[in-house]
Amino acid sequence: GALKVGTWPTFDRKGKQMNVLSRLACDPALSNIWVGVLFIFISLPLLKKKVKMNHWYGVRISKAFVSDDNWYAINEYGAKQLILWSCIMIASGLIILFIPTQQWIRISPLFICTIAPIVPILTFARKLPGKAQVENQKE
Repeated sequence: GALKVGTWPTFDRKGKQMNVLSRLACDPALSNIWVGVLFIFISLPLLKKKVKMNHWYGVRISKAFVSDDNWYAINEYGAKQLILWSCIMIASGLIILFIPTQQWIRISPLFICTIAPIVPILTFARKLPGKAQVENQKE
C-alpha cells in the first residue's frame, strides 16, 4: 500500500516500538540520499585524476586499460556522470521523503541513477583510441 508522510513503520519486526530516528532509517528514500552522497565522495578523486590505473577502483572497462590517457579521460568523465546522477538521486530522495507513495517508487531512484551513467560512459569510451591505435601512435 501507499506510505503516507508521518506513517513510517512504528514497530520493528519483533513488535518493539521504534523511535523517530529508527523509523526514518527504515525509509527507502533515505537510501537514495546517503548512497548519492557516498557516490559523490567516491567520484571526487576520479574527477581530480588522483587515481592511478588499477584493477579495483574506478571505471574498469577494457578501453580504460589501453593507456594512461584513456584511464584518466574515462574516469574523469565517469566521475562527472556519477556525480550528475548522484545529485538527481539525492534530489529524488529528498522529494520522495515527503511524498506519500509506494515502496518500490521510493527506492527506484537508487537503481535508476546507479545504472543510468553506464551508457554515456561506454559511449564516451568508444570514441577513445583502442589498443591498436595507441600502439600505432608509439611507432
